[in-house]
Amino acid sequence: LLQTALYVKEMATSCGKAIPLCFPDDCEFNKQANYCKKKKDVTRDNLVINKEAIAILEGITDPVCVIAIVGPCRTGKSYILSQLIDSDRDSQPCFKLGHLQDPETMGIWMWDTPIQYELKDGRNISIILLDTEGIDAYNSLERGDTQVFTLSVLLSSLLIYNSSGVPRREDLNKMTFIANLAKSIRSNSHKNLSREDVKQIAPSFFWLLRDVLLEPTDHKGRPCHFRDYLLEKVLGECIDSDWDTDSIQYKASTCLLKFFTSFDAEIIPPPSTSPHVMKNIEDPRYKDEISPDFTQQVEYVRTKIFEKCEPKRGYAPGSLVNGMQLAGMLQMYVDALNSPEGIPEVASTWDQVMKNTYHIATTKPTELYKSKMSVLTFPMEDDDLRRIHSEATKEAVECFQQLTRIDTDGVFKEYLTHLQESLSVFDTETSKCTGGLLLSYLEQNEIASEEKCRSLANSLKTNHLVSMIETLSTETKIEDIGNAMEKVYREYHKNAVGPAKERIFQVFIKELESERPKHEQLLRRIKDYDTEMKIMDDKLQQEIALRAEAVQAINSLESIINQQTQEMTALQQKLKDIEKRKNDELVQKIKDHEKQSDALKQSKMCLTTKDTMLTQLQESAELQTSNDEINQRLATLERKNRTLSEENAKFKTQLADANKNVEDYENLEEEVCSDQTNHIESSDSGSKGEKNVEDYQNTNLEEEVCSEQTNHIESSDSGSKVEKNVEDYQNTNLEEEVCSDQTDLIENSKSGSKGKKQKKGFCSIL
Repeated sequence: LLQTALYVKEMATSCGKAIPLCFPDDCEFNKQANYCKKKKDVTRDNLVINKEAIAILEGITDPVCVIAIVGPCRTGKSYILSQLIDSDRDSQPCFKLGHLQDPETMGIWMWDTPIQYELKDGRNISIILLDTEGIDAYNSLERGDTQVFTLSVLLSSLLIYNSSGVPRREDLNKMTFIANLAKSIRSNSHKNLSREDVKQIAPSFFWLLRDVLLEPTDHKGRPCHFRDYLLEKVLGECIDSDWDTDSIQYKASTCLLKFFTSFDAEIIPPPSTSPHVMKNIEDPRYKDEISPDFTQQVEYVRTKIFEKCEPKRGYAPGSLVNGMQLAGMLQMYVDALNSPEGIPEVASTWDQVMKNTYHIATTKPTELYKSKMSVLTFPMEDDDLRRIHSEATKEAVECFQQLTRIDTDGVFKEYLTHLQESLSVFDTETSKCTGGLLLSYLEQNEIASEEKCRSLANSLKTNHLVSMIETLSTETKIEDIGNAMEKVYREYHKNAVGPAKERIFQVFIKELESERPKHEQLLRRIKDYDTEMKIMDDKLQQEIALRAEAVQAINSLESIINQQTQEMTALQQKLKDIEKRKNDELVQKIKDHEKQSDALKQSKMCLTTKDTMLTQLQESAELQTSNDEINQRLATLERKNRTLSEENAKFKTQLADANKNVEDYENLEEEVCSDQTNHIESSDSGSKGEKNVEDYQNTNLEEEVCSEQTNHIESSDSGSKVEKNVEDYQNTNLEEEVCSDQTDLIENSKSGSKGKKQKKGFCSIL
């Protein structure tokens, strides 16, 4: 008990404050000051619920144990409840204490921090402490007392009745509302509570008597426990005596023993005999002046109260109440107590609370299930999806049970089945999912699996099969296609995921098998084509060799043409040199002849006689005749020179024709190259008809090339022959002219010497 008390103390003193759970409508709650103040000229009629307290209760998912303390006013209820939270508290008490005659607590107040407590069986509960307004205050009405007490009984798991002094019959008179409570509470609008119903909803009763100094004794005068004293002497005498059964004391005693599930009692001695200490009992400075017996007994009562804590039971057998359900019950009970009849209906309230509870209890587990299933990454194997579904369903059911705290019978089973069906529905014969959220996840997984498997199949087909088909060669074997398909199958089974992988695989394999004959036929055609290409390549190599020889011959002809062109250029230069030399020699000869003529003229002038002059005249006439002949010969030479120029022009024309033949040859070579290209392109078609056309063109081409070569050679030979004939003719004419000139000069010289001899003879004759 001591360990339990220390644990509760640690959990409760961390933080928290007292707030109103509900307060009278003639009071106004100031949230900042946390205080209820009486309204002026307002009559108390109903209770008002504090929404802040409702929100706190709705956040409690564990089963709750509600400890409520009731009793006459000004008997220290708030103090003893504060001691339950922290017996060693050195600051202000948890619940506010009053030191005047006016009551301090208005309505019902709650400690806003639930105390977490572990039961002996290992279950965790949340303890909620309720401090209530005192009974029989001078300014209170019976309706207000009944409302507070009835609400405390209906909400609590453990009801502490706090009174002062030795119990008397007056105490039973103050507890008359217990009898009225048994009458006022109904199961529903048409039925009162049975004894079993009362036992189901009623809390445990704990009578705490304060400021007791006398020791209780039994009928024989022996000391006894105060519980036995109350049962035997106080309550037992009221029941077993000759009192009127209709008396208030008899009804109160009977209801006290039969209404509550258990009964217990304890006494506490007064804390001090000093009024000053009693007035300042919450002040830590007076802690040492408090009676040790009081402190020890308060701690004992505290631990005993926690030992008696049990979860709040619902109206249904085996049901437990959590914070959310307690908040719903509070709202409905307060509405009933505020009504004119003021009669709560337990069964109806419980049914409505359970409907709200089950609505929330099916919503939150569904959200929890969805959050757990949100980790799914589609596509995935159905077994993994079902495993995660099972785990999520298990947690959802546990959440549902935690929110409802009801056994597996009745409404719980119905709503649990509804929850499970909302998550998944399976066909009993085929075990196939036919409904629920799982079906949507399975459908999503099916779609994602189909998309991925199709994409994977297309990718594998492209990477391994299509790429190989696009690069088929003669090195490829028929077996390579089968090996590639096997590799595609292995990679597909290795990477395919989800329920659609087998179905997509069957479609995929049919597609590949249907395309396989086409691929094999294509490979055979490629091999056949390669064989034909090799044959055509051999022929092409032969043609290339022939064309290479033709090109070589053309190159040889070009070299010959270049050589002849050079020779022709050299001959033209030589001809120009000879012409220039001959002209220079002719001019020199003319100059020499003129000099000789001048010499003759001077010799003629030496003649002194007429005969001499006559002779000279005759000789001059002869010389004039010789000069005329020379001029005639010069004119003849000029005509010959013009003839040579005309022949030179003809030769240049022939040379231009030869150059034109060279250009025709180059154009012919380009046509040959173009024919080679066309022949190679046409050879790729593999057509036999085109091959014959090509052979015919090649034959014509060879004939044209040979013809051009022959013409070119003949033209070159003709040009060479013409040049040689011109050169021989020029050389012959030049030699003839030189010889003629030499002959004339000799003849002239002879003629001159003859004239001189004749002149000498003539002179001798004279």
